[in-house]
Amino acid sequence: MIAQDSPFHYPSSLKFVTVIVIDEELVEEVWLQKAIATFEKSDDVLRTEFLDGVIFASPSKLDIASSAKKWLQSRGTTWVEVLDTAKMVSNLSQGCYCVSEKQLHEICKLYDDLQGAFLVSFVPGSDW
Repeated sequence: MIAQDSPFHYPSSLKFVTVIVIDEELVEEVWLQKAIATFEKSDDVLRTEFLDGVIFASPSKLDIASSAKKWLQSRGTTWVEVLDTAKMVSNLSQGCYCVSEKQLHEICKLYDDLQGAFLVSFVPGSDW
């Protein structure tokens, strides 16, 4: 969960995001390309939908190079956020998440859901 007084800008709707934990002070395009490529090979959950939003989790001030932002946009990223993990009570793990109602929910496994059965818990009030 993200602290209520956090400067984190919540998306207005359900969003799949990738959390990238970084100890550097600058996210450069080459570093980011390598990090995402490694992540794609090692994580069976990561799909292109999770690059719609990217959260960089860092214990220090973090800048994102303009070339890295452009590269993310070319991959379909529409939302980027930097979280200061030094102020967080619990550790945030790198991985795939869903942001819903101001909370991060870790995604451990994805299943095809042609009937919409699994979405009911993520989309309250939907008529199926």
